[in-house]
Amino acid sequence: MRHVFLVCVVAILLASSAIAAQVDPGYDLFATLPGSFFVLNFGGLDSHNGPLTVPLTGVPISPGSLGNTDTIVQRLNGAPVTLPGSVPIEIIALELKSTQPVQLYSGDFPAKSFFDVFVDIELPSLTPSTPPPLPVPILPQSNGGLQFPTSSDFPAQSFFDVFVDVQVAPVGGGTPTDLGVQQIDLTDPVFQGGFTPSPLNPYPFDLSFPANGLYPLNLPLAGPGGVLLLDGATPPEPATPWLVAAGLGMLVWRMRRRGFSRG
Repeated sequence: MRHVFLVCVVAILLASSAIAAQVDPGYDLFATLPGSFFVLNFGGLDSHNGPLTVPLTGVPISPGSLGNTDTIVQRLNGAPVTLPGSVPIEIIALELKSTQPVQLYSGDFPAKSFFDVFVDIELPSLTPSTPPPLPVPILPQSNGGLQFPTSSDFPAQSFFDVFVDVQVAPVGGGTPTDLGVQQIDLTDPVFQGGFTPSPLNPYPFDLSFPANGLYPLNLPLAGPGGVLLLDGATPPEPATPWLVAAGLGMLVWRMRRRGFSRG
């Protein structure tokens, strides 16, 4: 009887580990960390400009629902992937801005002017807290992959070809310029990111972007095109929903009051 009990326990543990060692389709929400940068080409603004390394910071995509999320990655596999294995992924949203203005030639060579730089992959259903100055065109897919070498603690090496829209806007006002689509090569899997089957830290919950049993800790990306250091996103401040509710309540109260006064 004791042997039967031990066999049952082992079977249960093996079954649970097999379930845990799968990656389902879903979404990963990230916030960009300091130290991120892209090598961008500004020749479209003036031929005297060349490629420049631009430090970048994240712009929250939808602060009210997704917290500090500025990057959304979608896991594209149509069925669970048993680990170790590889999972196809795509960056479907990315909102970044230069950490400080960049000096560029802009038609009045040899003088330079200061510009804010916007780097975007836009998801039409979301409204960034600081949107780019011009509409973002439809871009090629930014495809990549997650390679899970083991199923024990969900480490992952990642790689991406990222296609972004780059825009510049003069500091202090003026006409912005869309420099068009640029390809950022982040295909060197030199870093290792981390994932867990349950969230270790507060994480945004949104039915439009379900995690489906896999939660990101971090996902550092690197390549000739730059470095993108991604950390698992955090949810909105707890007070935010209450502030929205209070604002709606005040609006209803004012409308009713006006109705009574007119009557």
